[in-house]
Parts: sequence; C-alpha cells; structure tokens
Amino acid sequence: RGGSRTLKVSAGLSISYTITFKPEEDKDYGVDLVCVTEFHKFVVPIRAISARGTLDVPKKILFEDSPVKYETEKTLYVRNTGRKPAHFNLDVTQPWYVSPSMGALDPGEAMQINVFFTPKTLKKYEGTMNITYSNGDRSTSVLAGSVIEVPVKLQDTALQLQPTFISLERQSVVRVLNRSDVNVHCAWKLHAKEEDSEGVDDGHDLPFTHPVFTIEPISSECKARSVQEFVVTFNPQMAVNYDAIGYLDVVGRRDRLPLHLSGVG
Repeated sequence: RGGSRTLKVSAGLSISYTITFKPEEDKDYGVDLVCVTEFHKFVVPIRAISARGTLDVPKKILFEDSPVKYETEKTLYVRNTGRKPAHFNLDVTQPWYVSPSMGALDPGEAMQINVFFTPKTLKKYEGTMNITYSNGDRSTSVLAGSVIEVPVKLQDTALQLQPTFISLERQSVVRVLNRSDVNVHCAWKLHAKEEDSEGVDDGHDLPFTHPVFTIEPISSECKARSVQEFVVTFNPQMAVNYDAIGYLDVVGRRDRLPLHLSGVG
C-alpha cells in the first residue's frame, strides 16, 4: 500500500510493519521498501509472482546400464501443473538430445517428451536439461548415465581358408554371437580405431576392402539373442600367402573386434 511512515525506535527495541498487497490483475508486481535512518539506508525488495505455467519434469533423469555407442531412449510424460499456459524450450547437454525441443501446454494438458542418450566411451556421464519458459523463467533437471558393453563377440577370431587355385574362389562363414537383449548394428572396417587421438576421423571409418578377401554383407543388423553370419570370399591372384585383418565395429562395444584372415594361392 503506497505512502510513507516515520517512526522512532528506542535502542534495543524492534518494530514490525504489515505489508498489504491487493493486486488488480494477474501479473508480476515488484516494489522496493526503503528504510532510512540517521546513519543508514536499507532497501528491501518486495516481489509478488503471478500464476505460472509449470511442467512437472523429474528433477533427475537416470540412464542406467546404457550400451556404449548405442542410442538409449527414455520417454517422459510431462504435465502443465500451473494455472496458465506454458510455452517452453528444452535444451540438453551432449551426448543427450531431446525431441521435441519446444512445446506449449494449456493448464492440465500433458505431452510426451523423448530424451536420447548416445555415449561414446565407457564412463559415467552427467549433464543437464534446461527448461526455458516464454516469460524467462527457467528450471533444470539433472541427467546422469552409466555405460556398459554388450556381450557381442566373434565365434572365431581367425579364419584360415583352404589353398585355392589362382583366379578361383573359396568361401567360408564367420559367425557373430549376440548374447545381449538389444539389436546392434555391425559393420566391417578397414582400421582398428574409429578416429585418431585428436578426435579426427582421417579415414578410420572406411569399410573393409582387400584385393583378395571380401566380407559380405559389409554391414548388418545383429538381432538380440541370435547369431549373425558373414561370408568371407578368398580370390587369390598369385601363388603366395595372403594375410589380412578385418575389424568388426559393433554398436555396444567400445573397441572393434579383429578377424585375422589368411589363405594360400
């Protein structure tokens, strides 16, 4: 309530004031209460916050035992628990991303938000999801993730093909065992690592190629709890010993799995 009052307070005593607030409309209000003495000046900010649109997002979103290099999805159902419409934007730190990244909800309405986590290395991750409302208000949820490797391996790590006449072909089968509960993408690569120590690709993602060895298919979806077969073809061009290494890149495994190939022409 507007106006000013002047009072004297004896040493050692205190005085209380009652502040009356009668808003005329549903909006934010602010005023500074100024108290002046013979020696000091005090400013007490007074703020009244109007009704808001507010999302009931969890304070912490946890991704447990997420396979490395694998996209894990968590679905949130968020509701506007406020008394006004909520227009908002969502922003997350890597390696998370969120969809949709913006939305609008009337009071009582709800929607589905999907948060995706794709860890690149075997370590514990922490991040944030920031919610920014159209009125400038913000709230933050903590993101956390633990990472594992899936039990996917080559049945045999070496394949020696029988001696083959020059310009003829010989084939053999390589089996990949997926003992996990998720489907994973497998692809044969030319190099052992995805990238160099500086994080630069520099050709390390090239598919496997060789003058006399081929692997087909070059990539495939390895189904959960199953065995995936790849066909290795040996086509010697000279009467010599041949050796090569193909590297199987598996989503869910940190390192590529080496397969040693050998044959005699």
